[in-house]
Amino acid sequence: MRGAVRIFCSQEHHPFLLTLPVVRVGSVDTRILQVGGMATAPIVWFEGMHSRNDAEALRGLPVLAPRDLLPEPDEDEFFLGDLNGCSVVDLAGKAVGQVTRADALPANAVLTVKRHDGSPDLLVPFVREVVPGVDLDTRTLTVDVEFLGG
Repeated sequence: MRGAVRIFCSQEHHPFLLTLPVVRVGSVDTRILQVGGMATAPIVWFEGMHSRNDAEALRGLPVLAPRDLLPEPDEDEFFLGDLNGCSVVDLAGKAVGQVTRADALPANAVLTVKRHDGSPDLLVPFVREVVPGVDLDTRTLTVDVEFLGG
């Protein structure tokens, strides 16, 4: 598609994208001019992007919005970026590790937890059955490590 890119969203953001006065693509601030396509993978036209080459140059770059322009998450919803750096404890309260990465994948978000004991990183599906507790005030996540197999 000439001068347009497909972006991947963790939720349906079509209407919201057009309300943003500015977004950052890579290291450049720009405006979204038009949005089309599917709700979870919209096709976006950015200001200053006129050709297929312009669009290709954006491949793989994150599209970010200023935090103060985002709506507050609903109860029991979280910005994935807020989970980075959180401590992780098991159901008994024993320290497990720290969140080093949070990725939005098609089925659900996945957290990467660097374990304190030096064993391989733990990949944690960010779903209520596995992460029954999130306390952003104390920056602590409770994870059912047994559910994950140890």
